[in-house]
Amino acid sequence: MTGPAQRPAPWYSCSGKEVGNYADPRDPTRFITCDASGRAIEFDCPPDANSPTGRMIYDEATDRPVPYDEAEHAHLFGGETAG
Repeated sequence: MTGPAQRPAPWYSCSGKEVGNYADPRDPTRFITCDASGRAIEFDCPPDANSPTGRMIYDEATDRPVPYDEAEHAHLFGGETAG
């Protein structure tokens, strides 16, 4: 099994940020990790068959990807939840 897709994110500034994960301002199905050297690394959230994008939504409050159906603001990301 492989981990989530990751790639450098030179467009994102980690300046002044603590080491950790942050929501990707361009795509809710991705998140950015600022590492100890100040580099930004972009990660894709895992697959989600119920999401219109095919991936989970990153929840910054819990610091983890959540299923689309459980994302608090999923309706803002191009689809509707059941219910």
